[in-house]
Amino acid sequence: PEEKEVIKGQYGKLTDAYGCLGELRLKSGGTSLSFLVLVTGCTSVGRIPDAEIYKITATDFYPLQEEAKEEERLIALKKILSSGVFYFSWPNDGSRFDLTVRTQKQGDDSSEWGNSFFWNQLLHVPLRQHQVSCYDWLLKIICGVVTIRTVYASHKQAKACLISRVSCERTGTRFHTRGVNDDGHVSNFVETEQMIYMDDGVSSFVQIRGSVPLFWEQPGLQVGSHHLRLHRGLEANAPAFDRHMVLLKEQYGQQVVVNLLGSRGGEEVLNRAFKVRPGCPLHSWAGRRVAMVEH
Repeated sequence: PEEKEVIKGQYGKLTDAYGCLGELRLKSGGTSLSFLVLVTGCTSVGRIPDAEIYKITATDFYPLQEEAKEEERLIALKKILSSGVFYFSWPNDGSRFDLTVRTQKQGDDSSEWGNSFFWNQLLHVPLRQHQVSCYDWLLKIICGVVTIRTVYASHKQAKACLISRVSCERTGTRFHTRGVNDDGHVSNFVETEQMIYMDDGVSSFVQIRGSVPLFWEQPGLQVGSHHLRLHRGLEANAPAFDRHMVLLKEQYGQQVVVNLLGSRGGEEVLNRAFKVRPGCPLHSWAGRRVAMVEH
């Protein structure tokens, strides 16, 4: 603490901030630029026993070198971070609550790195490399939605919290990023957790959803003209499909797969490829590793 006060006295105040998202490093021509990414605006969405959760409404970038210009990339990134879909948590005293992981993984340090829902993970790396003690002010954020409500069951009061976490492994706009990649990650992958806090206990129920884990696309720009097209054969789809299922098994255990595809129009192409039958990627997983449910 004494050393901190000595160092603190050597610097002037730049701004007030709620926390830091990390250090952003960019290349501009032949020059390397570094910026501290700060949360300068946020609103509380509610409190649970372990923490208070906030939505980010404003961010700012502070250069770590002189004469760094605010490029278009920074303006675009600032707009994205302030769009109202990023959240962070402020743990209560003595709590190590981590918004980026579900209840079953809380306190498991092995799940921190490689976490698909930890969106600013790379921004933490420079500070961690220098072994900076930054737990109190370096924030971890998710992309998604958080809703917290107080509910009543007879004379008892409970907290209901719904968290949807969007994966950062295969991002992109809805019609331009579809299906699976060679690493087994699918687009539009979301983990939704329902937590109920009552008395001193908590229950957690988790559902996941994602794009069909095959190689497919929807060319076209007009809504309604997006015709589905598979661009690899079933055998070529199998390795990526298997990787996806292995990832799910490792993260979530035994699976029940619910097929929500329609049987008409463009979705019929995907539905046929996804059906449990000899030759399709799902066939080797059916029964012994996953349960398949048709809607």
